[in-house]
Amino acid sequence: TNHPGGPMHGFQLWINLPAKHKMDPPSYNDIAASAIPKVQRPWGEAAIIAGTVDGIHAPVQPICDVQYADFMVQPGGTFVHDVPQGLETVIVHVYEGDGTFGTTKTAARDGDCLIFKPTTAASTVAFQAGPDGLSFMFLAGRPLREPVVWHGPFVMNTREEISDCFRDLQAGTFIKSKGAYRRLT
Repeated sequence: TNHPGGPMHGFQLWINLPAKHKMDPPSYNDIAASAIPKVQRPWGEAAIIAGTVDGIHAPVQPICDVQYADFMVQPGGTFVHDVPQGLETVIVHVYEGDGTFGTTKTAARDGDCLIFKPTTAASTVAFQAGPDGLSFMFLAGRPLREPVVWHGPFVMNTREEISDCFRDLQAGTFIKSKGAYRRLT
């Protein structure tokens, strides 16, 4: 609100890991805006946060196959974004402006979240910005097809694993190793 650079958006994005990696040592990436590669096109730009978009590789390449991109589209701008085969889960979170998405031209505005119908084939997501432009987070990933059990801060695969997490937390033994921290500038 009173940030010297003006309004600031922040997103904290988590990736659900496969069961065999759930208890891997944690890692955290603090990415400076200057370290995030951008795709510049006539319709606007996209900051590539994780994975690969339009041949541009992000500084973060997680063990899971994902795309995280921040699209900032000029008023009236249109684009058709390619979604690689296997990235069946596709979510768009609009955080500024408005526009339309997909072949059905579904309208979305600031605060809306769209979840696209899963497909196993390579697909596309078309979008067009409204008269004031459009900014949104594009999130796509390969489904793990594993059970998910969530309770409090923990996301695991079984109730027993959740119970183990709480037991370890209460015993002070939950932290098994110090997390790897990377500051990307």
